[in-house]
Amino acid sequence: MNTTVAGPRFPIRFDPVAGESFDGWIDAYAQRLLIGGLEFAQALGLPPRLLRLHGANVAKGDAELDAERIAARACGTDPAAVRALWFGLARYDRLIAQRVARADARRRAVTWFGRVLRPMVSSRWCPICLAQSSGRWLAAWRLPWYLACPTHQTMLASGCPACGGTQRYAGLRVGYVPELLTSCSRPTAGQAGRRDHRCRTDLTTIATAAAPAALLALQSEMTAILDPTVSETEALALVDRLVDLLIIAIHAGLDLRAIDRDRRNLHRVLSAPLAEAHSALSDPRGVRMRAIANSDPVLIPAALPQAFDGASPALATIVINHRDHRLGPTERLRYRSMTASARRPEGIDPTTRRRSLPLALWPDWSIRLRPPTIPPYTFRVAAAAALCLPGSTRPIQSIYDHWPGPRNRRRMVTFGRLITADPHGTAILAALCAIAEILDRDRAPIDYQRRRQLAEETELLDSRAWKVMCRAGGTPAGSRPKLTHARMWLWETLTGGLPRQAPSQLSEGCPEFLSRHSRFALDLPATTVRHLNQHARRLLDTHGCRHEPLTWSPATDSIPVDRLPGPDPDAIDPDTVHAANSEQPSQHAAATQLGITVEHLHYIARKHPFELYDPAAPTAPHRVRFAALLGAAQLRQLIDKGHSLRQIEARTGIYRRTLRDELIAHGIPIPPRNPRHPPTSGDVTAKRQPANAARSIVHLSPTTPAP
Repeated sequence: MNTTVAGPRFPIRFDPVAGESFDGWIDAYAQRLLIGGLEFAQALGLPPRLLRLHGANVAKGDAELDAERIAARACGTDPAAVRALWFGLARYDRLIAQRVARADARRRAVTWFGRVLRPMVSSRWCPICLAQSSGRWLAAWRLPWYLACPTHQTMLASGCPACGGTQRYAGLRVGYVPELLTSCSRPTAGQAGRRDHRCRTDLTTIATAAAPAALLALQSEMTAILDPTVSETEALALVDRLVDLLIIAIHAGLDLRAIDRDRRNLHRVLSAPLAEAHSALSDPRGVRMRAIANSDPVLIPAALPQAFDGASPALATIVINHRDHRLGPTERLRYRSMTASARRPEGIDPTTRRRSLPLALWPDWSIRLRPPTIPPYTFRVAAAAALCLPGSTRPIQSIYDHWPGPRNRRRMVTFGRLITADPHGTAILAALCAIAEILDRDRAPIDYQRRRQLAEETELLDSRAWKVMCRAGGTPAGSRPKLTHARMWLWETLTGGLPRQAPSQLSEGCPEFLSRHSRFALDLPATTVRHLNQHARRLLDTHGCRHEPLTWSPATDSIPVDRLPGPDPDAIDPDTVHAANSEQPSQHAAATQLGITVEHLHYIARKHPFELYDPAAPTAPHRVRFAALLGAAQLRQLIDKGHSLRQIEARTGIYRRTLRDELIAHGIPIPPRNPRHPPTSGDVTAKRQPANAARSIVHLSPTTPAP
C-alpha cells in the first residue's frame, strides 16, 4: 500500500534496533543525516510540546504520535518497529503510575516505590554495548533498577569518569554535534562562549565491575517488561513482581533515605539488596523468605504488617503463610493464612453468608472436623459462626452476638483455644475456609434464613397429621409430648439447627426434654421418617421453597478429608448401627460398642432409619400395608367407583376396620354396606335362582294355561 507523506521524506533508511529508546533513535538518525536532533524531530512531525521536554519524557513519546506517518517519512521504516521505540517505556510508566494510585487507595499504604521505579531523566549505559552498536541507547537503561547488562554480565555505568556527569538528561539538540552518541555531553564547568564545551570523554572505554549472578537473573527476568509484544496482563504481573522485589529489598538492607540522598549513584544503593531480594523471592518457601516475613518482633503480630503494604496478592499470600504460626484462630480464618489462597480480607458481609448457613454446622462435617476435646454442641455452633469469618473485617463480636442461642462468646473462645492446641487444628481451619469458599462461589441451594422465619411463623405439625403419620408407620401417636418431639424433629430438618437453639414454644421446658428428644430421634422407624420428610417437603413447596432441596451439605471434592480428625460419616454399615442401638441399654453404650460418637449415631439414624418390617409384607400391620399399597388418594378413587369395603379388603388384604379408620382420618365418606351399582349378567342370574326355585312348573312355563 502506498502511503502519501505530507512533509519531507528522508532518503536514508535507518532502522531502529531492538530495545532502542525513542530519543536515542532520533539522535542516531540525526547523526547519520548530519543534522540536529531537534530539526530531525520537527521534520518527522513530532508534536511541539514533546520537543520541549527533556530526557525520559521524550523517550516515553506522546499519545498523538503516528507511527505510520513517522515510518513513512523515515524512508519506509517498519511502523511496528517505530511504535516499539516509545510504547514499552510509556506503558511501563503508566502501569507504575496506576500501581502507585492503587497503593494510595489502601489504608496506610506507602508509595515510595514510585520514586524508585519511574524512568530516570538521565540514562545509564553499558560501555561494551554502546561501542558495538555505535552509540545506540536502550530504553531499559533509563530504569532505576536496571543496574547490569545481561549480555555482557557487567554493571552499567551511570556517570562520566572524568566529570561525573550523567548522560542524556537534556532535550534534543538544535545543531549537529559530532560524536554526540559515544562521548560525554556534559558541559565543562568554567567555560563560556559559543564553542562546544562538552567534556567529550569516550563513554565506550569505561571499565565496569562484574555483576552478581542474582542481579543478572533479575535483569534477565524483568527485561520483557518493556517488550511491546508482551500483553497488558503479563506486563502488569511483571510490575507487581518488581514492586514485591523492592518491598523485600527493604528487609534485606535497602535504605530509602539513601536513595533520596544520592539518586545519581542508585546502583550502589540498590544492587546488593535487589540481588538478595530476588534470591529470597525465587524460593518463596525457603528459610530466607521465612525470616524476612517474620522480621518484626511484636508480641501480637498482624497477619500482614504495615511494612508489606503495597505488596501484590502473590507476595501477600507468601508472607501470610509464613506468619500463620504466630496468628490467633480469628486472624487465621480472616486471612485464610493456612491455605494456598491466603489474602487480605475482602470485606465480605457476614449477614449475606449467614443466609447460607444453618444454625449449627452440618452433621456430616461436624463428624469429620470435630476433635474429641470439644463437645459436639459447642463445636457445631462455634464452627457455623466461624464460617462467617473468612474474608470478613467485621468484629467477631458482631458475629456471635447475632447468632441464636446463649453464651456464644464463651463457645467461640473455647473453640479457638482448643482448635489452636489440637494437632489437627490447621487442617480443621483450612477445611472451614474451603467450605466458606464453596458458599461464596457456588451459593448454597438453601436459604436458611428464610427457613428459620418459616419455622417461627408456621405451625409445623398438627395433631391430626401426626396421627395419620403414626397410623401409616404402625407406631402409637402418643400424647402431646410425642407431638412436640415430632415438631422439634421437623424444625431440625428445616433449619439445620440443634434442639437447644429452637424457639421456646417448640420445647416442653423440662430438663429431661433434650435427652428424651435424643431417644425419640433414634427410635423413629423408617416409615414415620419418610412421612415426616414428605410433610416437610410439602411445607417448603407451599411457602415458595419448591426449588430448594430438603437438606444439603457442601461436597468434599475440593477438601482433603484424609487430613481431618474424624472418620467418614458414611463409612459404617447402618444395619450394624441399628443392631447395636437395639441391643445396648443406652445410646452412649451403643456408640462405645461401635467405636463412634453419639453424634455419629444420630447422623446414621436420621439418614438411614431402621425398618421395623417390610411395609408390603403380609405380616406387616394393616395400617402400614395401607400406606404402602393403597394410600388415601387411591382409596378415594375406589370408593367413588362404588366399591365396598368388603371388596377392597378382598382386593388388598387390608382389614375393613383399618380402611374405615383411614376413611374417617382423611375425611372420605363411608360407603353403605350394599352399594347400588349396575350388576353384571352373571349377578342377575345368581339373584333370580332362589326366587325361581320356589315357583311351580306351571308358573315357569308361559305356554301352559292356568287351571
